[in-house]
Amino acid sequence: MARRKEKPVPPLVAGIVDADSLRNAMATLFQEAQHTTSSHRKLVIMLGLVFNKSVEIGLLDSFGFHFTKLINKSLGLKKGERAADRIAKYVAVFVGALNAEGGGGQTITTTKYDEDLVSRFVNYMVLHLLRGVDSKDKNVRFRVVQLLGYLIIQLQEIDHEVYQALRAVLIARLKDKESIVRIQAIVALSRFQSIEGDDIEDEDKNDLITEEVKKAMRCDEVAEVRRAALINLKRDKSTIPDLLERARDLNGINRRLVFTRLLKELGGYSVLTNKEREQLLTWSFNDRDELVVRASLKLVTGDWYTAVGNDLEELVGAFNVTKSEVAELTMQNIYKASHETLGLLNIDKINLKLLTVERVFILRTFYTYCDKNNLYEMIDSIYPESAELAVVLGKYLEVRMKQIESDKEASSLIATKNQRLRQFRNTRSQMLARMYKALADREKLKKTLVELSTEIDHINGYITEIKDRLYKLRTGLADRVPLQAGDEDPSEEDYFLSFTPEQLHGESKSAKKALKDVNEKVEEVKGQRNELKIKLTDLDLDFDNINNEIEITLSDSMQNQKLVEYNESLDDVNFIIENLLLIAADFDFGDEVGRREMLKVIREQLLRNHLTGQAFSEKLVEVTLRVLKRISYHERDFAAMCTEIVNDILDDGAQDDAEDTFHSAHDGFDEDSSSEDEEGSSHLKKKRKVETPFTIDEEIALRCLKITKHVLELIETPLEQDTSLSSLRFSLVNYALRQSDIADIYALGLECLGLFCLLDKSCAKDNFDMFLRKLKDTPESIRIICFKAIVDILSSYGVSGLEKEDIGFQIARSFFRNLKDDTMPKLQAVVAGGICKLFLADIFGETNKEVDLGNEHELQLLESLVITYFRTHTGVNEELRQTLSFCIPVYAFSYTTHQMRIAQLCGDCFFRLFPSEVIEEKVIDDDKEEEQQQGGRKKKRNRRTKKDEYKEGDEKRITELAPTRVLLQLIQWCDPRNIVNVSIEDANKSSSHLLLCASMLSILDDKDTSKSAKKAVVNSLGKLFFGDNITLPGMKSLQQSLNATKLIIYDDTLGTYDKHNRKNMQAFCESIDLAVAQLERKAELAGVLIIDLEPDVEADTGLNSEKEENPEEDKEEEVEEEEEEEGENQLVREDVQPKTDADLEMERTLDRIDKLLYEEEKVEYDIAMEDAEDAKETEAAEHLQTSDGGIEAIHGTENGTNNIEVDVRVEEEVHSSSSSG
Repeated sequence: MARRKEKPVPPLVAGIVDADSLRNAMATLFQEAQHTTSSHRKLVIMLGLVFNKSVEIGLLDSFGFHFTKLINKSLGLKKGERAADRIAKYVAVFVGALNAEGGGGQTITTTKYDEDLVSRFVNYMVLHLLRGVDSKDKNVRFRVVQLLGYLIIQLQEIDHEVYQALRAVLIARLKDKESIVRIQAIVALSRFQSIEGDDIEDEDKNDLITEEVKKAMRCDEVAEVRRAALINLKRDKSTIPDLLERARDLNGINRRLVFTRLLKELGGYSVLTNKEREQLLTWSFNDRDELVVRASLKLVTGDWYTAVGNDLEELVGAFNVTKSEVAELTMQNIYKASHETLGLLNIDKINLKLLTVERVFILRTFYTYCDKNNLYEMIDSIYPESAELAVVLGKYLEVRMKQIESDKEASSLIATKNQRLRQFRNTRSQMLARMYKALADREKLKKTLVELSTEIDHINGYITEIKDRLYKLRTGLADRVPLQAGDEDPSEEDYFLSFTPEQLHGESKSAKKALKDVNEKVEEVKGQRNELKIKLTDLDLDFDNINNEIEITLSDSMQNQKLVEYNESLDDVNFIIENLLLIAADFDFGDEVGRREMLKVIREQLLRNHLTGQAFSEKLVEVTLRVLKRISYHERDFAAMCTEIVNDILDDGAQDDAEDTFHSAHDGFDEDSSSEDEEGSSHLKKKRKVETPFTIDEEIALRCLKITKHVLELIETPLEQDTSLSSLRFSLVNYALRQSDIADIYALGLECLGLFCLLDKSCAKDNFDMFLRKLKDTPESIRIICFKAIVDILSSYGVSGLEKEDIGFQIARSFFRNLKDDTMPKLQAVVAGGICKLFLADIFGETNKEVDLGNEHELQLLESLVITYFRTHTGVNEELRQTLSFCIPVYAFSYTTHQMRIAQLCGDCFFRLFPSEVIEEKVIDDDKEEEQQQGGRKKKRNRRTKKDEYKEGDEKRITELAPTRVLLQLIQWCDPRNIVNVSIEDANKSSSHLLLCASMLSILDDKDTSKSAKKAVVNSLGKLFFGDNITLPGMKSLQQSLNATKLIIYDDTLGTYDKHNRKNMQAFCESIDLAVAQLERKAELAGVLIIDLEPDVEADTGLNSEKEENPEEDKEEEVEEEEEEEGENQLVREDVQPKTDADLEMERTLDRIDKLLYEEEKVEYDIAMEDAEDAKETEAAEHLQTSDGGIEAIHGTENGTNNIEVDVRVEEEVHSSSSSG
């Protein structure tokens, strides 16, 4: 055998004899490798020969040293440098080629001892690179992690110690501040997911790596990092839910990537469960990004539809259509995508007599699509005539009835289960009612203890005064020392002057006896409180037991296989009937024969109890009533038929012993209700038990109430035009409202009453107070029903339509109380949504544009919404957060008046969110300390400060909330450029940011505001927007306020502001000065007289003193002065150019803003929400202070200094002077 001729050694390798020649050879190869990747294969072989040569001459250590030194030259290059990327790839391929089994790399022929040497070289290089992962240079960290990722791809085996070091370093780099480093760390770590460990510990560590990549995919704030994790995370059953969750990613590209790449890699729709398919399509078809919708639609109509052989029925079978919420939307999108080829779907081949849930679902969704897109020819070619449709529907209804009658055992089990569940729910509802009553009683006892504690202090003080008087009498001080003014209360001393020592002893005994009685009463109240505590504990235990019983009952029914099969079979039949009824609800019944046939089928099924009997289906009844309304001549005919059906069901279900007493349930109830009407008030206003001559079965009452509710939802005609439904209100609904112990019946009665109120205004007036009362001390479900009824009534008639005195205040207080109740998260979300709807519709906040921006209690309610949005502990209530996140921006950006209203509240909202530490400490006092303070403290003042408001509002410190983020959000809401359908010219005229700035500047001199909030205000002033067409007087007012505020910042002695804050304040003041100068030049060119706005302090003081003496004469003098000014303006009006409507509107807006600025300090937020009597006292006290103080500058502090000093009269003079030229 001939010996193979050896290849000649390249001159570059042959010339290596020492370390210098080795370094030169390696540098030459690296120099060529950085230019292009096309020559890498040749250069890798050459470098392998150099490696072997270094081993032969004993310079392996020198090879490693120079190799790492050459790598170091590329580590400092930033991302995007092609040369550095080529060097990294070259190094990785070479390392892979050194391994005989290197996957994807070039194999280099080595001697048998090379394996250990290669391992030593690789370890040396990796450990060298690990030294650079903590470098301060972000480029070095990026290149090091990038190289490590490339090396891990090439290496098939790695030492355990090196693996440990690599894993720890790369996990740490997942928290690097640079996103490019985190991306490379994810790429490198993802290679370790497939490494097979030698023991269980290594497998656990691989799972830890997978969890770290998952965490980065979920939580990293940079979309590219999450995308890298999405692409590199391993695909198996444990990671599929996390991967599919990226369909809700904030980044549209990541969401689209799920449908364009991920689902294809997973292997199609069959890999996913029904729940996963439901979630995925729900998220995608409702996505705000049209590209994501297209990607998901392409996936369904392309890959999934092709995978089932273009069989529409099989594709529908992939969804649980009887319970699916997205299946219909999917079908509509498929029809839309196949609009040109609808005839190829073969829907006309479906046999109506052999329907399945999939076939009937396709029929119904296709009919909906054709009807919506006016494809009437296709409807005529596929669907039968109305008469035939009625016959088919009747057949399936008969099938349903036969199936129910054929398995009476299962029907009996279902009836027993439903009865037990109702009993448990009723018991639970009664327990909840007792719990709420006990909680209310506990609050009353708490107030009683506070009052008794105060009374004890008064009695002790009285006894002390008696002892002091006796002491003076014994020592003779009472005779020798006369009373000095101010030593003691003259009235109290005069009261004791006429008392003898015996009488004083008698008074002392009486006081001690009274004190003993009060102490006994205190012990009695404490005993009652302890009893309530025990009662609440027992109720909690019973409540948990009832919930366990309900869960056991439900689980038992699910474990009964026969019952499960029966329910599934009945659900399928119900679904087929429901879809046929939905087709009929939109069907064309122009054919009178078909209409009568359908009417016959519907009436027979309802009257014969096929739909309202034992197997009652509320969903079927709802759709059946829609069909009945469709085929009725008019609403009165429909209402009369439904009333007859309900009364017949009641008659059939009445007890036998009541048949001689009345002819029908309707007549019996009418007699009772008419007797109540004769007494002149509604049944809800009387706390008396009306005895009925009969009883109604609970099951029958529930069926009738559900039918009545759906009938009322379909009726639009006012009740006064249709008296047939009134009988149901006075009979069935009244009966339900008296069954407060039966939760389901009582709740349905409230729902029906709320619907009746929408049809009858007098009914709404009579029952509105009852709905308000039910928002207090009732279970959450009842409160939600009552609140929805209140919102519907207000939406229909408005607050003024109720014609009740002070009703707006009562509504606001009740809404506020439920909005801040964190124990009922569902109610909180519903209340927030309802309030937002009322504000968006201007039902709340109805104002006169010339006068005000809203009623005080409504503004407080809007303020509570804003504060609730920012409160961090509401983050657990996702429904509430989502409602407020949508509604508040929509409200702020809808109209200018809405935005001005938000701007008006921002100052107080910001203060309440970030109070000073003194207030924070007072807020977190526990109940016992608060009771002791209230009991031992005498009320020395009536006026409430902001501290009291904050304490009463029960707002807790929010340390996680950043003032800067809150302020930026408020600035965005008040930005006039964000208002929809507003021109640039109108946005430049808006004063919303001017009002916001004024309210924020007042915070800087408020000692009750935290330092961080003050700094945030100063740093955020530059982000405010002031248009070119804003009014000059308003800007000059702001300029004066800034000058005063700037002095406060520069004279700061508490260290609140730093150099950066002062610099930002100076820059903002300069920008305002420049804007004012431009407006002044603009006004001079327009020929407008500019008047100095500096107020006359002395004149103001004199005016205030005169007003204190005779306010009546003041008003008359002001009227006379205004008449004189009007006369003077009339003389020069001929020389002035007429103003446009826009100019007049801006002047009125400025007047309104000035008035709000002055009045803002007087607004006492949240006081009215807690106690009406306290609010009236506060208003009276503030009225006295206002009358004593005269005209105040806005946000004046207690010591008399003013942040913003603008005189109302001077503003009026400016406007009058402007109008007079």
